[in-house]
Amino acid sequence: MESNRCLQCKGDLPESSYHFSNIVALRHGFCCFSCMLAKLGPTRAYANLATEKEEARRRL
Repeated sequence: MESNRCLQCKGDLPESSYHFSNIVALRHGFCCFSCMLAKLGPTRAYANLATEKEEARRRL
């Protein structure tokens, strides 16, 4: 069974560590989206997420 807390920062994770937001956080050098949100703030964290979603749509 998968834990729903980050092992590094102990923050809450979405339903899966493979959730898109966590993958985006890893690509930006963070351990999870919760950690990226805490360190960058909501504006930059969600902007990173939106940018990655748009790039993923373009690749399809």
